[in-house]
Amino acid sequence: AGREVVQVYYSAPQGVLEKPYQELAAYGKTKKLSPGESGELELSFPAERMASYDEESSSWVMEKGTYYIRVGTSSRSTRVAAALVLEEDVVTEKLSGKEHFVNEGRLAMIDVGDDGDVSDFLHNVL
Repeated sequence: AGREVVQVYYSAPQGVLEKPYQELAAYGKTKKLSPGESGELELSFPAERMASYDEESSSWVMEKGTYYIRVGTSSRSTRVAAALVLEEDVVTEKLSGKEHFVNEGRLAMIDVGDDGDVSDFLHNVL
């Protein structure tokens, strides 16, 4: 008897913006199961989590193409469970008044005030 960890990943289409092969979107554990017993587990995640940051437009974008939802017990043992096809790019969030950049694996945010001066220099958000 034991519990099983179930992981949900997504694979975004390779477009202009760089993306990894797959990213963890959700995970959970089953109830305690006896050998041979199956169970049900409901996992969900917001679709906008599949967006990639576009520095040129200061926005989060889901690029057109096929997004695969993968399920497994680890990142090395996933199988495709669903596919979402986007006919065109979708902007999920447009940032204004702020400039973001990635530096050494950390996302930093600079708040640009109404007068164009930089305030709150390098406020780390991750």
